[in-house]
Amino acid sequence: MKKTAFCLLTVFFAFPAFADFSLVRDGVSKCAVVRPKGADPAEIFAARELSAYLKKITGAEVNVLRRPDAQLYNIYLGTADNPDFKLPDKAKALISKLQYDGFALYSDETGLYIFSKEKRGVLYGVYEILKRYGGIRWIHPGENGEYCKEKKDFSIPNLAEADNPSFKWRCFNLIAAGAMKETRLWMVRNKMTPGRSFELYLDPALDAGYECFYRLIPDELFKTNPELFGLYNGKRMPQDGMARQPCTSHPETVRIMCENLVKILTANPKIKRFIIINNDSPSWCECENCKKLDTPDEAERGQVPTRYWTLINVLVKAGKAVAPGVDFFGTAYQTYHEYPGGVTPTRDAVFMPAYNARCYTHSLLDETCIHNARFRESLKKFQNNGMAVMTYNYYNFLPCMNRYYLPVSHRIAGELKMFHKAGHIGWMDEVLPYDGDFLKGRDSKMWQYNVLDMYIRVQFLWDVDADYDKVSEEAGNIYYGKAWPAMRLFRKKLIDLYENTNAHFSMESLMWEHGKCLTEYGSKEELERLLAEAGKLAEGDAELTARIGLDKEAFEKSFAGAYKKYVAEKMPSQVAAAKRTAKDDRDNLKYADHVSGLPMKLQFLYDDGNLYACHGAAGKGAVLELIVEEKKHVIDVEKAGMTAIPLDSVVDGGVCRVAATLTKEGRKFKWNGENSLSDSANTRLVSFGNLPCVVNGDFANTGKLERIRGSLSFAGPLKIEPDPTARIGKNVLRVQGTNGLLMAGLENLYGYSQNYWKPETYKGKLAIRFYARGDASFSLRFRDSLGWQKQWFEYNAPRSVQSPEWTKIEWIFDGSVLKGSYLSFLMVCSGKADIDDFQISKVQ
Repeated sequence: MKKTAFCLLTVFFAFPAFADFSLVRDGVSKCAVVRPKGADPAEIFAARELSAYLKKITGAEVNVLRRPDAQLYNIYLGTADNPDFKLPDKAKALISKLQYDGFALYSDETGLYIFSKEKRGVLYGVYEILKRYGGIRWIHPGENGEYCKEKKDFSIPNLAEADNPSFKWRCFNLIAAGAMKETRLWMVRNKMTPGRSFELYLDPALDAGYECFYRLIPDELFKTNPELFGLYNGKRMPQDGMARQPCTSHPETVRIMCENLVKILTANPKIKRFIIINNDSPSWCECENCKKLDTPDEAERGQVPTRYWTLINVLVKAGKAVAPGVDFFGTAYQTYHEYPGGVTPTRDAVFMPAYNARCYTHSLLDETCIHNARFRESLKKFQNNGMAVMTYNYYNFLPCMNRYYLPVSHRIAGELKMFHKAGHIGWMDEVLPYDGDFLKGRDSKMWQYNVLDMYIRVQFLWDVDADYDKVSEEAGNIYYGKAWPAMRLFRKKLIDLYENTNAHFSMESLMWEHGKCLTEYGSKEELERLLAEAGKLAEGDAELTARIGLDKEAFEKSFAGAYKKYVAEKMPSQVAAAKRTAKDDRDNLKYADHVSGLPMKLQFLYDDGNLYACHGAAGKGAVLELIVEEKKHVIDVEKAGMTAIPLDSVVDGGVCRVAATLTKEGRKFKWNGENSLSDSANTRLVSFGNLPCVVNGDFANTGKLERIRGSLSFAGPLKIEPDPTARIGKNVLRVQGTNGLLMAGLENLYGYSQNYWKPETYKGKLAIRFYARGDASFSLRFRDSLGWQKQWFEYNAPRSVQSPEWTKIEWIFDGSVLKGSYLSFLMVCSGKADIDDFQISKVQ
């Protein structure tokens, strides 16, 4: 038990100065815990927990009895439907107010009554008494995460209240480890819903299923009945664990799956939740009968939602017939994340979307997030069908599945409020546990890096209306103790940077993309200073010093290290301006990039006729000189402000060229550093809205851009060479012969889809623009892929240049002709010419 660092807690725990009923007085027990006849293991555990923690807090021995003791104040635990659990008449009125696994607290002169309709609800009621009147908190799993204030007296007031959770299902899907005892206890003590493989006292077999096709039709049948299994490349194949799906159109396959589902349910009557997910693979049967289930649109894009829901409808009907009280869940995952076009999903299933490619920078329901638009559309269709919803999330696998550190509790708290308002009944996050026997390579210290965020988020699963600042302040004081003043500022700054960075972080985000959070001038240095200050405040406390060390380690991996790669890959040379759509420009600036390189804050907005330079205060006498499309504008930046710069043409998806020079305290700074030599080297592209879909359009990087989506590559008689007359930057791409090839995959048109790292078909328009000089011709080809079939087709609109001056070359490509799920482009160059300022961008 933690016995130190509690001088700060009295600010937050308001223990009553006078209470009506004493459980312990001056270290002597005045009460007994009474559990009813025929108590369930969860109720037995609740009695044991209450007795043990009363002793930890007060030192008093509190007995657990089968019958009340007339000489003591009795604490009665039980479920309302237990005939041996007797309630006072006034307490009975609370039963009708209970929902889900909520609990009721009632006290009078006859005793304290903690009861629920669900057995685990009794346990939650016990923890509420301990938290509210004993001051105990379980910040993270394990003994060192347990905090309580020792005191000799423990009293309660008159109580008559029902306390219900905001969500019926409040879950972590714990993965990659076994024997997670401390993590499981922590979850229940924080009123989370127990999941699969829990100990007896936490409800065995409470949930079941998940990736379960291989259990519903075992591979043992393959030898005698291969026709029940999937056809792949002309051959029937077993599932091999979860490598592929069975043949879901075969009637006998469906019959056997239903039969085995019924067997599981009847053998395990305590199952309350059954989640039906395919084997964890995007490979589905290729036989003609299975393919007939797909609508033409689904077949074109390799999606199978109609197949999936056709099967789920039958399975849920069979399950409900024998277990009507079980919640069955169908999901949206892999190649079936959208609403099916050929069947109506059953309303007897709870819809559980698992959009692991969604943007986690913004709420799923945030209408301003373009990246999540297709997921919102899918979710809305399922809800309009009348289905209850529980979302499945991957917050703990950001960024790039590295499982480091993200300050996401504030975003989750806000999103949970939106989900609750929309009528969702549950929330689940895929999580690596705090403790356990981990699979090789999976012990990433994810939870240890995110202690405060893990604790804060679960408080909102029970009470979505909790005050975020109060919850955060209390937990921060407990966990960080005397280092909290610095860590409070550190977390506040990091949360602000994460939530207001113009980016869409998803499970498939690349590590360097995360570095974009630190492009605001001075942000990295400020955060490092606060961590150093926290370290000084923690001196003399080895445990606290270790905690600050974890924060430093996680920050370096997740943010500072990513920023170094971001800068190294020269990504700051492209800057996105945000359109002025909201009334408050502070909201608009959330979608504008920060300009890096200048010792001041600088972002851009735009409207139909202007570019707006939004700058921070650079100090007395500071002047910013901007050259926008070859016109000079001088701005006084002593104080923060916004300056309008008129433009002849502003097109969504277009760009303009901007050079910047800041004069401050007699020194000149340019975007590319102090004392940059030429304006061309100091020029950057500012895009109106979305960034161009290709990277390295200024040919600044002469090497390979490792794992950068949309990076330009080339082959044949093409070569990057330095040239002082480059249109932008320092280099040009020189064409010196016939059939030079310039290529890029356009995966980042709007991020990755759920189709397992294959982008969805882009149906919008693309602008392909660059400047050339010399004598050469150019033609475009696009590769459109459908499944594994890839086909190049020529875009019949050749262009040419015959001039020593930089000449604009442009195509507008209509993506509506595309059918596949992958798009890449190739430009064929022949002649002798220079190419620069190459860009591909979406046209809205």
